[in-house]
Amino acid sequence: MANKNIEQFITTYGPVAQQVSKEINVDPNVLLSQWGTESRWGQTDMAKKYHNLGGIKDFRGSGFEAKDNKTGSIDKYVKFEDPEVFGMYYADLIKRNFPGAINTGPDIGAFTRGLATGKNGSYFGVTAEEYESSLTAAQSSIPENKILPFAPAAPPKQAVLSAAPPKQAAPPVETDQQRDARIQATIQAAMDEQEKRQAQLMGGGVGLGISGTKAVGTGAGAALEAGANRLGQGFSAGMQTNAPPVPPLGQPSTGPTSGEKWAAKTGYGKGAGTVQDVSSRFQRSIGQGPVSGRMDKLWGPALAGENPQLAQRLIDRAKAAEAAKIPPKVSGLDWITGKFADMFRPVSSAVSTVAKYGLPPIALASAAGEGVNIAQQLRKPEDQRDPTSMFLSGANILGSGMSLFPGTAPVGIPLAIGSGAAQAYRDSPDAQAYVKKKMQGLADVPLLDEMTGPLP
Repeated sequence: MANKNIEQFITTYGPVAQQVSKEINVDPNVLLSQWGTESRWGQTDMAKKYHNLGGIKDFRGSGFEAKDNKTGSIDKYVKFEDPEVFGMYYADLIKRNFPGAINTGPDIGAFTRGLATGKNGSYFGVTAEEYESSLTAAQSSIPENKILPFAPAAPPKQAVLSAAPPKQAAPPVETDQQRDARIQATIQAAMDEQEKRQAQLMGGGVGLGISGTKAVGTGAGAALEAGANRLGQGFSAGMQTNAPPVPPLGQPSTGPTSGEKWAAKTGYGKGAGTVQDVSSRFQRSIGQGPVSGRMDKLWGPALAGENPQLAQRLIDRAKAAEAAKIPPKVSGLDWITGKFADMFRPVSSAVSTVAKYGLPPIALASAAGEGVNIAQQLRKPEDQRDPTSMFLSGANILGSGMSLFPGTAPVGIPLAIGSGAAQAYRDSPDAQAYVKKKMQGLADVPLLDEMTGPLP
């Protein structure tokens, strides 16, 4: 199974290794050995999902999270769309940070020492001897029929001494490393100058918004001040997506730079320079492409209906936040209504609680009592039964059941109470006499007598 993984790994990433080999003049089998060691021959999630074969970390914090097996910390790592993009980024990384590893050919020891002495520290977290031993073991596990050919770059030709008069020296040929360094320095100088001009203009505009917002509340003003500082540091420079013209040095370079290849492959930014230059320029841009800029990551992207410009968006958000803090105007009638609502809210809550927990037992008890009454009526001879009493008991049972459900409670509660009251009236002679007396008292009114006649 291990040999199959190695063979599959070489089949998949062998062409990428050969292309990187041409860029940095290192044996492709050495590169495959390192990538196989870092990714367990392509079996890690980092390699399967994101094509990151070299454990390359993203120090800008915009990559995916994974655990560093050497330190145990959770770090951010760069994600790549496909193996070819990884190869371009890796070659650019070695050129920029590990120049000692370039032109080492098939020498694993020299390659390892170059990785250990990078400009920003070692590539790996173990000793150079341990890492070299791991790469040597990995290379020895590559099957013979999978070993890739390596044609090292030809060394520079030595000058031939002759008696002929000396010729005028040819202009120096610029190497890829020198060209990338020159382009990066030129871009950085132009961006610094543009940043100064943009910061002055933007600082004045944002300052007006901050002053107006401070008049409403200091909280939003402080947030805008922090935003203005961040804007002055990186926002305006990121708007410059076109690389400035690069002055020639010696013979003009031909062919696209590594950054231009990266941009053409991924669509992330444009312009000359290294992969890091083009990628960083695009990351600083606002509202361009599927990748958010640094300021959008800090303040959040524009929502529906918001201004796409970050500075104005921050001002609008601050004004909206302050407006939300101002209490709305309340009329006198609304104030009185609110006071009465506050007074009756505890009573309403208590009634609701009693109805919720007390009504079901009462309804069940009432239904049980009415059920007993119906049973007693059914035991009597047919000529002695009271149909009206049985009907009222049935209506009470139906109303009690309907009152237990919120949807039918408005009908069930009046039905249960009404049928129960009618049943109580029929069963109470005192109640009947009281009502009769009251009705008799109403009969003494002459107008009622004229309308209805005397009551019996």
